[in-house]
Parts: sequence; C-alpha cells; structure tokens
Amino acid sequence: MSAWLGGIVKDPDKRAILSWIGGGAVVVAGGIWTVVTFVVDHKDAHDKKGDTNITVQQGIGQVGEIHGPVNIGPSPEQIAQMQKSQGDQLAVKDAQIAELHKIIETLVEKNPSAGPGAQQAVAGAVQSIAQGAEEGHPRLQEALDLLKENKTAEAAQLLNAVAEDKTTQAEKDRKEAAIAYRNLGAIAGLRDPKAAREAYAKSVALDPENAEGLFGDGWFQLSAKNLTAAEKSYRTLLQLAGNGADEDQIFWASTGLGDIAVARGHLNAALADYGEARSVMERLAGSDAGYAGWQRDLSVSYNKIGGVLVAQGNLPEALKSCRAGLAIRERFAGSDAGYAGWQCELLVSNTNIGDVLVSQGNLSEALKSYRAGLVIAERLAGSDAGNADWQRGLSVSNNKIGDVLVSQGNLAEAEKSYRAGLLIRERLAGSDAGNAEWQRDLFSSNIRIGYVLAKQDKFADALNSYRAGLHVIEQLAGFDTGNADWQRDLSISNNKIGDVLVKQGNLAEALKSYRAGLVIRERLAGSDAGNADWQRNLALSYGNLGDVHRRSGDKAKARDFLRQGQAIMARLTKLSPDNAGWKNDLTWFDGQIKELDRGAGPSRASARPLKHP
Repeated sequence: MSAWLGGIVKDPDKRAILSWIGGGAVVVAGGIWTVVTFVVDHKDAHDKKGDTNITVQQGIGQVGEIHGPVNIGPSPEQIAQMQKSQGDQLAVKDAQIAELHKIIETLVEKNPSAGPGAQQAVAGAVQSIAQGAEEGHPRLQEALDLLKENKTAEAAQLLNAVAEDKTTQAEKDRKEAAIAYRNLGAIAGLRDPKAAREAYAKSVALDPENAEGLFGDGWFQLSAKNLTAAEKSYRTLLQLAGNGADEDQIFWASTGLGDIAVARGHLNAALADYGEARSVMERLAGSDAGYAGWQRDLSVSYNKIGGVLVAQGNLPEALKSCRAGLAIRERFAGSDAGYAGWQCELLVSNTNIGDVLVSQGNLSEALKSYRAGLVIAERLAGSDAGNADWQRGLSVSNNKIGDVLVSQGNLAEAEKSYRAGLLIRERLAGSDAGNAEWQRDLFSSNIRIGYVLAKQDKFADALNSYRAGLHVIEQLAGFDTGNADWQRDLSISNNKIGDVLVKQGNLAEALKSYRAGLVIRERLAGSDAGNADWQRNLALSYGNLGDVHRRSGDKAKARDFLRQGQAIMARLTKLSPDNAGWKNDLTWFDGQIKELDRGAGPSRASARPLKHP
C-alpha cells in the first residue's frame, strides 16, 4: 500500500512528496480512499487466516465489525464482479492522479524561479483546488482547467475571487479562508510576486501559526525588502520546528534571517544565521547526495556565506566558499541542461565569483565570469519576457559588466550596459511600486549612469541622474530607518552629488552633501566595527571632506580628515592585504597627505570616486 501511494506524486528527482503534502493524497483521491480501504482490508482478511473478526465499510465514515466465526461470503461470481468494479474505479482514479501530477510538474518546470518551496506549495494548492472542483465548485474547476494550460495569471484571478468569498465567512471558518489565500499565493507566486505577497499576508492574518503560510509570507516579504514583516514570519516559523515546520522550511527561515541581518549590516549575526542554515542542509544533503534539491540549497548556503566573507574582507575564504557552490551547480546543471532552475543558479554563482574577483583587482577574470552569466541571463529573459526574476537578473548582469568596463576606462560601452539595465528596471519598478527591491534597483541604475556621465565630464546630466536616484532612496530610507542598506545608499547619493558639485566649483553645496553622507556613515560604522564595507565608506567620506577643505584653503581641517581616512584604510589593508581596491585607497590617502604637507594644490585625482552600489 505505502509503496503504491509513494509513486502517486513525485518531484523532478523522483522523490515522493507525500511528506509535505500531508493528507493531500487522501483528499485529492476523494472516493478512491474507500476503494483502497476495501481492497486492503479484503486482502488482509484473507492473509490473516486465524482472524475471525472482519472490518466492514458500512458507508462514508462508518465502520463496523462482525465478531466470532464467520462462514458467509460472496460467491466466486460476485467476487469477480466486485474486483472488476474496483479495478475500473482504481484505473479512473489513477488517471486523475497522473493528470494532477502532470499539472504540478508543468507549472514548476515552466516557472522555475518562483522561489524555494514552490513545488511543495504548488502541489498542495493544485490538490486542494482539484478537491474543490470534484466537490462541484465551478470556479475551482475553471481554475484547474486554466492551470492545465499554464495560464497562471487567469487562474489566480479566479482563486482570488474564491478567497475573497471565503474571507466574508472568515468568522465562521478562518482556517478555510486562510487555505484559500495560501492556494492563491502558491499559484500567483509563479508569475506575480506582488499578488503572492498580498495573499500570503492575508493567510497569516487569518491563520498565524500555519507553517506553510508563514513560509510563503516570509519569502515574498523579504523578496520585496519588507524586512520587519519578513522577520516576524520567519521567527514565528522557527518556533514551529518539529511542530508543523519541516527542516526545509527551517533552512529557508534561517537563511532569510541571515539576509535580513545582512540588509541591516549585522554581519556576525548574518554569518551565524547562515551557519545554522548550512548545518541543517548539510545534514539533509548528506543523507541523500543524489537529491538535487538539497544539493542546490547547500550551494545557496555556500554563496550566502561567501557574500558575508567578502563584506568582512576575507576574500580568499569568500572565493573558496563561492566556488564550492558553483561546483555543485555545474554538476547538476550539466546533468539537466534543459532545466531553467539550474541555469538561474549558475547565473548567480558566476556573478558572485565575479564580485570577489573584482575585489581582488582581477578585472579580466571578473569580466569573464560576468559575461558567462550574461549569456545565461539573456537566454532566460528572452525565453519568457513576463518572468520578472529573469528580467531583473539580466539587468544585474548588464550592470556588473558596466562596472568592470568603467574600471577599465571603457566609458561608452559601460554607459550602454548601464542604460540596458535601467530600461528593465524602470519597467519592473513601474509595475509594482510596493516592491522595495525593484525601487532600490532603480536607484542603483541611476547612480551608475550618473557616475559614468560624470566620468565623461557631463556634469549637468550626471547631477540629474544622481538626484533621480536620491529621490527614490529617500523614500525607501524614510520608510524603514532600520534598513542599513538603504541608509548606506542614501549616503552614496549625497556623496555622489557632492562629487559633481565639486567639479562644478560649488564647494559650499558640496560640503553640505558630503556632511549629510558622513552623518549616516559614522552611525553605520560605529554600529559594527567588523563591517569592512562600512569602514571603507567612512574613510572615503573623510577623503571627500578633506578634499573640499583643501580646495577652500583650510589645510588644517583637510589634513585632519585625510588622516582619519588614512588610518581606517591602513587598518583594513592590514586585515586583507590581497584587496586591491583597499590598497589603491590607502595609496591615494598617502599621496594626498604628502602633497598637502609639501604645500601643493589639489591633484586631478583629489575627489575620491566611491565604489558602485
């Protein structure tokens, strides 16, 4: 019996998923369960020759027993007829289950970037929808028919109507309404993250201790950079460990908390959260080395940890961790080149390794990694213009390549790459004003374009781009003052505007912008002395202020700010001697102080360009 059921629904790695569907197989099968119960009980009665008690299925939900010796039974002809009838019913139900399996498999394969746990959520949702359709719900039947054709947007509209109807009866049965919104979230999450985010939030409000709802809410809130809401759901989910939440959900909750800690600049806390997540996944992946899902999640942990190590300045260990993740992804992507999910993971790994190589000053190798990622991103985005994640991935690849081209002095090609990324981001940000990540992407593109324009002495145009970015980030930073990334971005905007004002000779306004950036950076750097990125940004602010005071003729203040920046960069360079960027920064500070001591005027390289956001 269990072996037969185990083959009903499997994921692409041929692993039974009944464990995370729960009782879904019973629900989806509907009438099949009575038939299966009869067949099994009938077989058991024959096997247990000494057993004189027979369990009889009297009707739905009614079970009775006949006690004592029993000599009555159906005739051979009756048994043959019963077996034929049961066989026919089983064949029909087998076909129905196979059809559901095909729907689930198609939805997941055609929408591979829907986020972790998507297959489980979609499987549960499709089964719940099928059960409602079997019970005669016309809108659920229509939604099921649309899902068969992968028309997720149209199906989501119907599911939303069903969920709203149930919400009006929420006082009667809140859990039923929560199920309806979880179904909507699972299906909408394949294509429409905004609708999914709203649906899961409603499901949690209706049923605040359901692990599936908390998991979905945490993921989509974090994807939109709504950190407080995401943290609340993830921490509640962790409390359900062993009591409703499975280990895969615990892994992603810990990973999500690590992402939140990174966004807030708490690198040690992030490393601890990512470490907890990796421990969970190493245990799962070690139990089945051939299961691609767990191996993929382990590669996520390696990349997350690598990102924190970069921010802490530990580049050798960061590169080692990122390459360990890439090795896993290359192995599985090579065995299934047609699966878009693994191609997405390869894109991420190539980008992460490129980031580390840039930090090490190895621009040619970084460009190779970024361009390898661009090939994948273009192929994915071209195959589905409606997939927001793939479109965003393409914009990231364009920006990363632009960054390297700027460093190599190829400004015209860099601007082309940046503007290609901006077009995508304007479209995404316009489609969902509530998605903070897409808004922040828009800020980042404007800053990059402003930077490359300023490098080409197009100062008026650069100032316009910088101020467009400032407008976006001021709104985000005001929305969540605890989001350290946004505070850092706000400081970048102020400093970039200051750079252009210096070039235009407007030193008084430049000083105001630089000081606004300094206030933020001093606060961030003071909150975490181990965050090397923040320490470097503070040093660059000191450098900018030193430059303005020098140009204004106040050598004493100039020297004081330059020495403060020099001290920070000397400390960082000692921490990570192979960081080429930090070495260049320290060399700049040394040179500026020597020129100041000689009484020389400011050099052409006085105004320090900040690294790209």
